[in-house]
Amino acid sequence: MTEYYLLYIWNDIEPELLGPFPTEIERYEKAQEIRAEDVEKRHGLFPLDCVDGKPAVYDFCGDFSLSEEEEDDGS
Repeated sequence: MTEYYLLYIWNDIEPELLGPFPTEIERYEKAQEIRAEDVEKRHGLFPLDCVDGKPAVYDFCGDFSLSEEEEDDGS
């Protein structure tokens, strides 16, 4: 089972874990919302997947937008 979290690092020094989110898309939407409010881009945002209790952190690519293919298949 995969759980979807958002690792939010305030001012790139203070971590906060948001979630779990029901889907990757909902996690991306939350990241987009946070990024829209953070116009100076002072905070770090990273997707964190927890698969069978094992965490893995990734980076967001580009401008936080999902391609139509990713939106259609939920990845």
